[in-house]
Amino acid sequence: MCPHSEILSALLDNELEPNWKNKVQAHLEICPNCRQKYLKLARLKKILHTERIKGEQAAARRVKKRLIETLFALSLSGWEHKQQTSFWQKRIAVPLPMLAGAFLSLLILIASLFFFIGKNHSELQAARSELANLKSIQVYLPVQNPDQFMHFIQSKSLNNDILIELPEANTFQVLGEPTIIYEQGEQ
Repeated sequence: MCPHSEILSALLDNELEPNWKNKVQAHLEICPNCRQKYLKLARLKKILHTERIKGEQAAARRVKKRLIETLFALSLSGWEHKQQTSFWQKRIAVPLPMLAGAFLSLLILIASLFFFIGKNHSELQAARSELANLKSIQVYLPVQNPDQFMHFIQSKSLNNDILIELPEANTFQVLGEPTIIYEQGEQ
């Protein structure tokens, strides 16, 4: 049975698997009809390939000719290569509504900044005046190591009195020997 012309075309394009390729080539050796079809396909492929190259070359020549004509026409019209302008010298066309919207957005942003800065400034002034009127500040500091606490107090130059409150519970954990702490000048 003779193979279809698509199979002959696939053989010509080297697209057949090796076992099918061997079978079709063996058939071409014994069948003159199929061999004739295969040779016609091979000639057609060669002609099309040659015409495609000629067509590409002709198209390239046409493009080159048009390019030369355009460059020549531009040189006659006084066209010169313009120097590149810097970014700041370029002109930008912006529609008026867009420009107005951007300006309005900028105004709203500035107004909101002044509002929030003024509000925070007044709150800061109120807090400063409250601190100036205070006579004492209570700070609760849980102490794990009394020696560190004493070192902290001695390292700071404190001009105010320090009041140490003991826990309300009457039980204490004994962590070491009691030590008597003297104020400066009492020893």
